[in-house]
Amino acid sequence: MSAIDYYGIKRAMRDILAEDAVTNNLVVRIEDELLLDALGIVLNIELVSRDAVRNPITMGQRMAYQARYVLTIVAHALEREIAEKQRDETLANVEWVLMKNRTLRDKVDALWLEGGEALFLKDERSGMYTAAADIKVMVEAQITTS
Repeated sequence: MSAIDYYGIKRAMRDILAEDAVTNNLVVRIEDELLLDALGIVLNIELVSRDAVRNPITMGQRMAYQARYVLTIVAHALEREIAEKQRDETLANVEWVLMKNRTLRDKVDALWLEGGEALFLKDERSGMYTAAADIKVMVEAQITTS
């Protein structure tokens, strides 16, 4: 790989989720503001950090990078149990689909999950329940100058 296509990695995750029968009903956004007042489930994909993995022997010719993406799942419903169930089922399904595609169709050398946070809110004004969780997705890819 001559250069790392950070946006292409996000698109690959979006496309894989859209094409799998388990997750093809999701609204998937890339680096977008989450809708906090809409019913249903939204997933947002965002690059949050990247680090170079040092290898003194190949410095200047080959470099491995580890990038962290955060996938945020937000489920909104008028009932608490529905919001929680939608969030939890979506979380499990997205993790499963990504683990089946560890190279994101050869966009990366490796992919692994590192957990994430979860939260639950109720809007007292509207009565709407929001259940959210994020998945930290780590990928590793190499760039070369030759």
